[in-house]
Amino acid sequence: MAKIMLNDMEFITKHGACPHEYEFDQKFKVDVFMYTDCVLEAGATDDLSLTINYADAYDVVADIMYGDHVDLLETLAFRIGTDLLNTYHLPSIVLSAGSTTVKKRDKDLCLCSLSITG
Repeated sequence: MAKIMLNDMEFITKHGACPHEYEFDQKFKVDVFMYTDCVLEAGATDDLSLTINYADAYDVVADIMYGDHVDLLETLAFRIGTDLLNTYHLPSIVLSAGSTTVKKRDKDLCLCSLSITG
């Protein structure tokens, strides 16, 4: 089993439960780790159709991040994980999503980390 990673994807959009989060954009970061068996065959044959197209997987995440406003980061993580699991028939996925605009002691916080296994 191999892991395909989409790291440090950044999205400027509006999500959150606080009143100002409906009005002002925030920067969100998303990391996705997709576990799959397709990497070896695709690598041996150099055939994109045998693996996960990174650009297409990014588009799945972006459609959710730029889609309807949600109050909870857990909802974003659940939607991203569910869509990627279903789109690519993955046995498992690990992802994290967080707003980098929330700070504590001058450090960015990841407010939600969620593992989804299908």
